[in-house]
Amino acid sequence: MEKKRAITAWIFLAITFTAVFLGGWVLGIFLTALMCFGMRELLIMMRSKNLYPSITTSYLGCLIFFFLGCVSEIQYLHLATIFLIICTFLAILRRGKSARIKDIGATLICILYGGLFPAHFLFLRNMNTGYVDFFGYDLNQALGFVILMVVSITVTDVGAYFVGCKFGKHKLWEAISPKKTIEGSLAGAFFSVIFALFVGYFIGLAFWQSFVIGLLITIFAQLGDLVESMMKRDAGAKDASDILPGHGGFLDRADSYIFTVAITYYFFYYFVVNPVY
Repeated sequence: MEKKRAITAWIFLAITFTAVFLGGWVLGIFLTALMCFGMRELLIMMRSKNLYPSITTSYLGCLIFFFLGCVSEIQYLHLATIFLIICTFLAILRRGKSARIKDIGATLICILYGGLFPAHFLFLRNMNTGYVDFFGYDLNQALGFVILMVVSITVTDVGAYFVGCKFGKHKLWEAISPKKTIEGSLAGAFFSVIFALFVGYFIGLAFWQSFVIGLLITIFAQLGDLVESMMKRDAGAKDASDILPGHGGFLDRADSYIFTVAITYYFFYYFVVNPVY
């Protein structure tokens, strides 16, 4: 199992980094496919709790948000969100007597969790930035932002796992995720900040910018992990699915990114690229 887990992780990481470096439609298609699989897992969990969101509207939301990410048209995000909310009400309304309020809520969760939030990965990668000197090469700063985020999330997960397994004694939130510990969480936060400071230095960030984004990334990465753990626990599932050997489902691999990418995008937009201070 550990061998399968390692092989899967390296293959997935290689494909992800290739797509991230290429950017554009390659990254867009890769992430759209990834989240469509994730949407399927989310819909299955919903049905296990007697929730029946609109499948068509859920996938439509995923496709619309990721299309906007591919063409870097974030100014239409509010319009798309309003359109999809109205579509949600209409989709449930047309069920007639079988229409239920909770199915409206379930559909909106699918649209936001499986579409709006993760689509910010594309907005971040396609952000209009300059270039920085990276060991003699011109590196697109937006690519540097993505690298910083991915590295910080990775070291958060790895640091929390290994330190938690070896030294963890105090449960972080036992009712939600019994294996996570405070010691592991703090270790993940420490490594995230350290690596954010390291990467931030090479992509032209000020010390405080690297420190703050490293802290924000680890907080929302761990929050995303806890939220998915809560949904799986409520659905009575150990993993979102078994499609990735040793890792579970696509949501199990993406949970740390779902909230984090949106927070990372807006931090860099308002405090680095177009500072409001």
